[in-house]
Formats: sequence, structure tokens, C-alpha cells
Amino acid sequence: MHRLFLALWLLAVCGPAAAHETLTPEQWEARAGGASLLIDVRTPQEFATGHLAHAVNLPLDQLAAHLAELPRDKPLVLYCRSGRRAKAALQLLEQHGFTQLYEIEGSILRWQQEGRPLVSP
Repeated sequence: MHRLFLALWLLAVCGPAAAHETLTPEQWEARAGGASLLIDVRTPQEFATGHLAHAVNLPLDQLAAHLAELPRDKPLVLYCRSGRRAKAALQLLEQHGFTQLYEIEGSILRWQQEGRPLVSP
């Protein structure tokens, strides 16, 4: 009984556990080219300044309108500038039943700090 109470209390205080995983830039590079969809949730202007190779731009403020277009049978990997918008996007996707979700740890800031290349359109 005490375990159940503790579990319910933790859920109320902390919220549900995240259903997505975090990938370091190294882990993403090892997986790149696979069957996943890489989504940059920054603005089109930010995307145009440089983005990860093979990324598609789907700004956070437009994500809800495009949920039906996203595949549910392949992993979705998200990033933004620092991670804040990617986390919000992941939460939205989780709420709509997407299950194969990943976030690039540190987003594009970490990517650049580690000297990894960006591409421009």
C-alpha cells in the first residue's frame, strides 16, 4: 500500500515519465541515415542559417497542424537551438500517441560546440 501511495504521489508531483529518449550527438551520428525522420523545430529563418544534414524544418508553432503528416511507423528525432522547443514538441507528440521519439541532447548549440558540421539550404 505504501508503494502505491508513493508511486501516485511521485506521478502527481513530477508528472508522467518522458516517453522519449535522449541521444548524444555521437549517438545520433552513429544512427544517421537510418529509417528515422530528423525534425528541426526552429523557425525557418533559424533553419536557413544552418541545420543538421537531412533535417526537415517543422517549426514548433506549426507542429500541431501537421501531426497527421508525420509517420507513426518510424522514429522521430527532434532538435532546436537549445532543447527547450524540442522538449515542448516531444511533449505534444507524446500527447498525440507518438511512441518512437528521440531528442538530440543539447540540440544545435551542443552540436556546434563540438565542432560538428551544419548544412545550409
